[in-house]
Amino acid sequence: MESSKGFTITFIPWEDMESKERVVGRFKTEKEKDTFLNEINHSDSGWIEEELSTICVINDYNYILSQ
Repeated sequence: MESSKGFTITFIPWEDMESKERVVGRFKTEKEKDTFLNEINHSDSGWIEEELSTICVINDYNYILSQ
């Protein structure tokens, strides 16, 4: 079994007219990642459906966004 490299979660903010991907969080464990994803999917989280639809989970704690 391969050990996890951690996780980076990205999204595209609704108000960003340039549609630039942003890092919303970096997590060292799958449990931390899953807890965060569960929290943002609650109706009172402040996240809108359009932002949630752009969530991307990358299996790399040190993932760097492309420019």
